[in-house]
Amino acid sequence: MKAMASFRYSHSHWERLSEYATGKKSSATKGFKIKRISPFLLLSVFLAFFFLYELVTGTETKIAIKLILYPFLLLNIAFADFAIWNYLAGKKIWLIWLLECGISAIIILLL
Repeated sequence: MKAMASFRYSHSHWERLSEYATGKKSSATKGFKIKRISPFLLLSVFLAFFFLYELVTGTETKIAIKLILYPFLLLNIAFADFAIWNYLAGKKIWLIWLLECGISAIIILLL
């Protein structure tokens, strides 16, 4: 009986389950928006597709370099994005965009 007493769900949990099962959304989940978009996240999406494009087309660079460079670059960009956002606490968005746009432009030029 003690195990059953400690295994409790809140009312909101059951509401979320019923919303998922019926496909209806409540007013709280109706207007989901991306709260944090940055140039590094856009660059990561671009590089993921660019990586696949270069693998398929087989341009003059070697495939071994691509297989090492792009995943390494994507992981470091994601890490740097989270580090910058956490350091500035998401308050100075103009500074974040300025820094990340500059670094993104340099990365694209060097590729």
